[in-house]
Amino acid sequence: MEPIYIAALSCFLLSAFGYVIYQFWIRPVLKYRWLKKNASVNIVSYLDTINGDYEADEAMADNDAAENKIKIVRKLSGDLNDCFNEELPQWYKLLLQRREESPVDASKHMMVLSNTRDYSHARNRAEKISRLLFP
Repeated sequence: MEPIYIAALSCFLLSAFGYVIYQFWIRPVLKYRWLKKNASVNIVSYLDTINGDYEADEAMADNDAAENKIKIVRKLSGDLNDCFNEELPQWYKLLLQRREESPVDASKHMMVLSNTRDYSHARNRAEKISRLLFP
């Protein structure tokens, strides 16, 4: 077998292996980290929206903003749960367990948060979510 064929075969095998690693390990981990960061940003934004320091006219406008934030938080909750249960590789789940990071429990708290309108209760939920996602 000539060296050019060996080089071509080895390049093909390495690229196929790299594709599998990227598709099934790197991409799901990056997606999980993006969802986690995005959830944190949207929860803070939702807390700012329901803070309650607004006058009546601004409260009506902020009610629509709060409803949009609620939808976003609910969607992120489902996406975070799906990503953990369906996409993340087992070795990364074990790493998260060792770090005491629980996206499933955080997702449950995010759903409860989306149904909370009282600022103090929402802030307590946000702190629980923060401890579960960023130990």
